Amino acid sequence: MYKNIKLLNSKEDTQLKVTPLNGFEYAKGKGQVAITLDEFFLASKSQPIVFTKSKDGEYFASVLLGLEQDKNSFVMKNGTWAKSEYIPTYVRRYPFIFVKNNNNLAVAYDSDCKNINTKEGEAFFDEEGKSSEYLTNVIKFMDNFQNNSLMTASFIKELDELNLLEDANATMEVKGKKFAFTGFKRVDEKKLDALDDEKLLKLIKSGSYKFIMAHLISLGNFEKLISLQK
Repeated sequence: MYKNIKLLNSKEDTQLKVTPLNGFEYAKGKGQVAITLDEFFLASKSQPIVFTKSKDGEYFASVLLGLEQDKNSFVMKNGTWAKSEYIPTYVRRYPFIFVKNNNNLAVAYDSDCKNINTKEGEAFFDEEGKSSEYLTNVIKFMDNFQNNSLMTASFIKELDELNLLEDANATMEVKGKKFAFTGFKRVDEKKLDALDDEKLLKLIKSGSYKFIMAHLISLGNFEKLISLQK
């Protein structure tokens, strides 16, 4: 989705502007994207929510957007998003992104985005070289996403510590072609049901239990991926 990420520079990029993005062509190659806890309820109506632990031990949640890693079935042929289906924050924040810079997070953007120019649209900086109101709101939006990502990681870590996660996979067939999902984790419902009252009550009071339910409900959306693929 991001093809040429460049750090935003308040001295070099003072003339940059961005026009509204019409459609989601930029996301058509993303079959899976990260989401955060505050998206679980809306996302659970549209896409399967799964969990992953990276090689460096980081936990994150993501939604599956297609039966293939490089195909987003929610992006229609005309570039629009499937009607009435949830659009993840990860997709909506484009062309902006946070990247690590000297152990800090810095604002960056996809310089290949055709909507970024120097003639029209929302300016990145004001006449004094300070962040414009538009850019300030973008940063707030991404700060919220980053903070929620940390909360999501803590939530998944809690599930892992309670031994509630199990390795999972899914195999589907569409028009004679088989598709397989591997390498993700889901909540083991039998282990969830077997929790003692103290641990279960802790999950309920912390709010984690409702997110677990959203995750489990979302797994029914594999059928939706098949329908969109067709």
